[in-house]
Amino acid sequence: MALHSSDYHDPKQLPPGDVLIVGGGNTGVQLARELNDSHTVTLSVRTPRRRHALAFFPHSSGRYRHLIEGKRQPEPLYTDSYQSLRRDGIAISSAVTSAHGPTVSLADGSTLRPTSVIAATGYLPGDDWLPDHAHPTGHHPTQTTIPGLTVAGMPRFSRPGSDTIHGIHRDALLIARSILDRP
Repeated sequence: MALHSSDYHDPKQLPPGDVLIVGGGNTGVQLARELNDSHTVTLSVRTPRRRHALAFFPHSSGRYRHLIEGKRQPEPLYTDSYQSLRRDGIAISSAVTSAHGPTVSLADGSTLRPTSVIAATGYLPGDDWLPDHAHPTGHHPTQTTIPGLTVAGMPRFSRPGSDTIHGIHRDALLIARSILDRP
């Protein structure tokens, strides 16, 4: 069985056996944690997460990280660390390079034959419903160039991480404040 994380609802929808989760971001980590009680889980990650001091301050980690490290890094994990997952029996593997039938090949040369695969590989932005002339204002997060139109959970209109459970509350507070401050 193979599915995208957006189609996953609970562990009961997966048959018994090994589960490979492809994608080591927040969604992949959360799914690995949930499925670990009922399945043998391997989490396939493309790039190792480095614990940078800014990762402990989610409100600023995405915005300033590139200035310190000189290049864009994966979003910081707001959930468990890979070390914590390993301690709890979740295997962390290298990136998936190919799949042929039931066999999945990994970047380190090893192979797996999982019963189920969940692709936790991210989502496409869902802002195509906005008019073409709606753009971020640049100086007011969540506000667009269309008067009165605000958006939440869209990093391009707000802040990195605003599309996570740990960041959406900032957008919601800004929008509520802007509504309350209207004349």
